[in-house]
Amino acid sequence: MRLVFLVGFLLAATPAGAQDTPELGAEDLELAKTLFENGRTLYREARYREAIIAWEEVYRLTKKPAILYNLGNAHEHLGEFEAAIDAFNRYRAFAEPGERDELERKINNLDRMAREKREEPAPAPVPATVKPAPEQRAPRERTGSARTVVGVGLVGVGVAAIGTGVVFGMNSRQAGKQALLQCVDVDGQPLCPDTAEADLARNRSSALLADVSTGLGIAGAAVGVVFLATGKGSTVEVGPRTIRFSSRF
Repeated sequence: MRLVFLVGFLLAATPAGAQDTPELGAEDLELAKTLFENGRTLYREARYREAIIAWEEVYRLTKKPAILYNLGNAHEHLGEFEAAIDAFNRYRAFAEPGERDELERKINNLDRMAREKREEPAPAPVPATVKPAPEQRAPRERTGSARTVVGVGLVGVGVAAIGTGVVFGMNSRQAGKQALLQCVDVDGQPLCPDTAEADLARNRSSALLADVSTGLGIAGAAVGVVFLATGKGSTVEVGPRTIRFSSRF
């Protein structure tokens, strides 16, 4: 498996015969570096679809042919053999002479797997089974109301959103710790290398998602409690230290 490292693809001179690469400003260059590092991390975590999204944007910014090889590998892992062949064929025009034999074998192997995938027989349809008619029963009286059903749903969604916020908060703290481990204290100010930028970016984005998820969860749960409290057959008892809710369905 081959992955092109940051210095190798962004700062190295363009190979002979490669297409012209755009002149990047400082902001775009920094964005390309961050996206490349994010894609590399996602690839190592087997999150190939997300890695493809990051690297496609890097290629749009830099037009570096080496990114095509990374895209081909990611598509291959997803079983998208046609897309992988296309990426490797585009890279082959800029490959070093010593790489072309290996690329040729790789493309031929992917072509074979693509043909086999196309020729796989479609799965046989599952025969439909006839279910006996259900026993007729008298309808059961339901004492609950639509407000109660909606309230239960909103409380459940709110609790789930709060849980998601907790997970994002944990991710944010972990990313912050990883970034700080790479920093050193200089005259009371943290000095961090470029490699910590990805962790710092993940820290900020996870913290934002944690705040949003938690806020939405609390709001949703609160609205759900209001719906439950005002539904038919629902009561709310307020004590000095507790609030007790009960409802009949």
